[in-house]
Amino acid sequence: VVRSSFTNQGEVCLCGSRIFVQRGLYNEFLEKFVAATKQLVVGDPLAATTTMGALNSKSHLQKVMGYVTIAQQEGGTVVTGGDRPALEGAHAGGFFMNPTIITGLDPRKSRVCQEEIFGP
Repeated sequence: VVRSSFTNQGEVCLCGSRIFVQRGLYNEFLEKFVAATKQLVVGDPLAATTTMGALNSKSHLQKVMGYVTIAQQEGGTVVTGGDRPALEGAHAGGFFMNPTIITGLDPRKSRVCQEEIFGP
């Protein structure tokens, strides 16, 4: 599930950006999903240890970060991510964003659940 959610920084039409989990499994699933997501390494896409590179432009990064704000305004909780990594060297200031998990949104009403974000 982590791979399908964050491949190519979520900039994939097949990205699993909305995950519906049976109530009885939800807490265990969320715990494992968050733990696995926190293992992703954001940074230089040419480095062997990196699992997520940058978004494709500054404007797209701003759009994706804006959706995090919208999610919070709609009552969502950012469980992990939603921010930018502190990278150094050539990649400092790049269009990088940490993989983000947001819970607590109503899929029938939330823009974040209904619109295509194409981000992590």
